[in-house]
Amino acid sequence: MVKRKLYRLKSEQHPVRLPLDLPQGVTFHEDIIINRDGNSYRTMSARCNHLGCIVDRKEGEHLVCPCHGSRYSLDGRVLNGPATHDLVCLHHRINAKEKSLIIEPPA
Repeated sequence: MVKRKLYRLKSEQHPVRLPLDLPQGVTFHEDIIINRDGNSYRTMSARCNHLGCIVDRKEGEHLVCPCHGSRYSLDGRVLNGPATHDLVCLHHRINAKEKSLIIEPPA
């Protein structure tokens, strides 16, 4: 448990690089959610705004927090609580030369 938490803290301090050829739709990577639609990417923190649990599953057209059942739309908007805020959007950029998606840590 401690190692996992330290790893997450470390990953939140450095950009994450992923290949551009991610599958269409939702991908979960550590504490990040990527929603790919064609050549468009939406990147969000997977941390639920209720108690900080990691949103790690998709049910139909919803992202679901495993701890207390908060539901989010696929673009991160909160639909049902107990969470009261949307998932945090993360800035990203595309490096065409490296064919990678670079996701910046939260500010």
